[in-house]
Amino acid sequence: MKNKKPIEIGYTQHLSSKILKCKIELNIRTPKNFPDGKRQYPIVYVLDGAMQFYHMTGTIEALERCYQIPEMIYIGFNLSDRWGLSTPSKLTDQQTIDDYGNPNSGNAHLLASFFEKELFPFAEKKLQASPFRILSGYSLTGLYTTWNFLYQQHLFSCYHASTPSLWWNKGELAKKMPLKINKSKGFKQIYIDVANESSNHVNHIKKFYKLLNNSAPKQIRHKLQQYKEEGHVSVSLPGFHAALRFFFYDWNIEFSINYPTKTQFKKHYDGLSKRYQFQAKASEIFLIQTAHYYLEVKNKSEAKKILLYTQEQYPHSNKAKELLKL
Repeated sequence: MKNKKPIEIGYTQHLSSKILKCKIELNIRTPKNFPDGKRQYPIVYVLDGAMQFYHMTGTIEALERCYQIPEMIYIGFNLSDRWGLSTPSKLTDQQTIDDYGNPNSGNAHLLASFFEKELFPFAEKKLQASPFRILSGYSLTGLYTTWNFLYQQHLFSCYHASTPSLWWNKGELAKKMPLKINKSKGFKQIYIDVANESSNHVNHIKKFYKLLNNSAPKQIRHKLQQYKEEGHVSVSLPGFHAALRFFFYDWNIEFSINYPTKTQFKKHYDGLSKRYQFQAKASEIFLIQTAHYYLEVKNKSEAKKILLYTQEQYPHSNKAKELLKL
């Protein structure tokens, strides 16, 4: 067919890792208006990222359009040694060895080092990454995500552990968890999902969460959700959507105020900026819509304040300039 034009979602870029001793193919998606000056962006880092790319980037796009989450960047990649890099300890459970053989294991610390020393500096230099980071992992990489939450809390702010393999070495993370969680510092969030799966898999996740629920300090927000209509492969789709909504539960000011004033806009998003460590902004479209409302109800003074505030947030906003002339 003539006049066909591809729909661009993202791109791939390779990063050579001295730590992992291989070349990593990164799947990257940026917001439509990236870059926006010197603005920093939150990034969701997704393990098993090639498999998850389409549904997760679609979810991000949809939630951005609905103003439920900030504009963010997706970086996903697969692991060359998934068993080895996802697992925090050497495999000792004989039943697992009988079921899966004796795969390489116990190198989660190398993946954590790759994030900190190679991938984060790349994202900061090339993608204007903010200090606010989300980690998402599925199944075996969900085990890594949970381990990272307990042992490497300085690396990420939020964690999405999709149906994590917490049965690893007979549930060793749960056994060690209360001691680690009590030493937690700073505001963290973790969302765990699980499907309609084997009782052994589900019970280990529920045991871990029960201990977390009983011992987590107040600065840790956490939730476990079971999707009984989903299977092990499909659960990450609704789980990722719910995780983002959970992490940014108070992002959209519309939930509490239909037509905010300029003062209310500023107070809300200044507070979010302080909490999330990047510049939080109302969408330009919502600001313009709100200014239109105040013009319609003959409150030109408030409309002008919002339009001037819009210009502060979006210096190249032609819509704000046009309305200020009215």
